Amino acid sequence: MEKHPVTIKDIARQLNISVSTVSRALRNVSDINPETKKAVLELATRLNYEPNIMAQSLVKRSTRIIGVIVPAIHSHYFSQALSGMTDVANENNYYLMFCQSNETYVQELASMKKLLACNVDGLLVSISKETKDPSEFCKVKEKGVPIVMFDRILPDFSCNRVIVDEYEGAYKAVEHLIKGAADGSSILPARKASPSPRTGCTDTSTRSANTGCRSTKG
Repeated sequence: MEKHPVTIKDIARQLNISVSTVSRALRNVSDINPETKKAVLELATRLNYEPNIMAQSLVKRSTRIIGVIVPAIHSHYFSQALSGMTDVANENNYYLMFCQSNETYVQELASMKKLLACNVDGLLVSISKETKDPSEFCKVKEKGVPIVMFDRILPDFSCNRVIVDEYEGAYKAVEHLIKGAADGSSILPARKASPSPRTGCTDTSTRSANTGCRSTKG
């Protein structure tokens, strides 16, 4: 018989305490009795409890997952970029979900739809060689999903952009997106392009006068 994953209800039942008490103990809330907290943590470890990220995302309305689309994961350039992204995501308790477009616009759109279906908190995109039309990206932006483009960008699409220098630039791109989520804004405020003092990368967060996006009122 296949065992079901351990939940906070299982821990609460074994310790004869409420589910909310277990939840607060696991979140290290200060108003929990130290002995109760210790008992919860010890039992959770013994039962190999793992938090249900998807369930938490429904409550917090955040999956802490960032979707990444690149033309080719296997290339040396993008493998270095993904390494930088992973490091900064781990430092901020975020997860990355990678997709590759194989340099086609059709696959890029399919990847974007899959990532959005997973309720990612934002998108990091290096567009394919075929990508010219910003309309699909505009639709995503109108839904409130932040987008940061790096390396290859759409000149007529208004979003934060990072011209990357492999590892350091990719690190900066993820950090940029996470900071935007942390301060409660969809995307960090636009600012003039300026070279990074450390990497020489240019962060072009300026808004295009003609984005190709139509504003909608609803």
